[in-house]
Amino acid sequence: MAGLGAVSVASDHVVLLVDGVRRTFSVHIVGDEIYVDTPHGSLALREQPRLTGAGLPDPLAQLGVRKFLNTRTERLVSRPGMPIWEETRGNAMAVGQREQSGARKLMALLRASPLFPRLRVHLISHSAGAIAQIYLAEAMVEAGWKIDSVISMAPAARISDFADHLSPHLQSGGVKRYLQFHLTDDRESTDREFEPLYGRSLLFLVSEAFEGGAARPMLGMQRYFAQSRVVAPPAQIDIYTAPGEQSQSVSHSEFPRDPATLNTVIGYIKQAAPSVSAVAMPPARQRASRPPSGRRRSVARALQKPARQNRPVKRPPGGAALLPASVPPGRRVAAEHRPAAQTPKPRDPRTAAAPTARRDRRAR
Repeated sequence: MAGLGAVSVASDHVVLLVDGVRRTFSVHIVGDEIYVDTPHGSLALREQPRLTGAGLPDPLAQLGVRKFLNTRTERLVSRPGMPIWEETRGNAMAVGQREQSGARKLMALLRASPLFPRLRVHLISHSAGAIAQIYLAEAMVEAGWKIDSVISMAPAARISDFADHLSPHLQSGGVKRYLQFHLTDDRESTDREFEPLYGRSLLFLVSEAFEGGAARPMLGMQRYFAQSRVVAPPAQIDIYTAPGEQSQSVSHSEFPRDPATLNTVIGYIKQAAPSVSAVAMPPARQRASRPPSGRRRSVARALQKPARQNRPVKRPPGGAALLPASVPPGRRVAAEHRPAAQTPKPRDPRTAAAPTARRDRRAR
């Protein structure tokens, strides 16, 4: 079917644009495939991968103008792009530096929770998220947290951010492990997500254009990370370059969507995972007891007092109750329980008159 495009997809039907006309077709699912029932047969709907131009020859590079075009683009966007990037970077840093940030408030609530000793923390980020990740990790370690791992995918942070705010905590043990994914330098230099005007990766654009208009060493670029003198124990740092076995990403934005990368992250988190049952739990916090009020006070008092023994009340021969000597005057004392006197039933007038008549006869 020529001129076919999907407009919307539901669980039982799909709306397709066929030669400019919207038409609705029923669908059925077989396994992981979705098939559309049309008068011309069944069509399978599949998600198309994002075209990045990776691995394909660049016609502008073959003409010898790609390098010139990259440089001109970086100079053109540098001035309007720098304030936007500075704001983005400042907001990311504030996540960890400001006590009023949402992340810091959540961190404080979890820190005060009785489940705190059982928590395992893994910080995962991509691109500019690595800036927030580094400064948040520093704030957490200073607040008494132990971070199991910090995982960065193509981090758009500076080398100095890592060296000054994360590497010291890797040395001290506050952060146990660090994992980073980044593209090879060749793939970074030929990332074509912004073609045709720009033929390099987003990190190149940030480094060359937005970080002051001069080349800034970025953490997620192989050429700078390999040459940096980041002080950290080698056993605590793992670096994977892509594309490769651990990550098959071919562009800067593909890392969070790449199945191989995600599987590597999950496997890395599971490594040397401590047993939850082996972690000692602190004693539960005791709530401060408050005196009950109103009806609750009377109920609580009745439950706390022992049951009183019913003792018979002494009575004199005349029947008046005698108060014990220990009872103060004016206090009411429950009298001994006695059954209520029964009211005599009214007698029939004819029956009541019979004894009177007999007495009269005897008197005569």
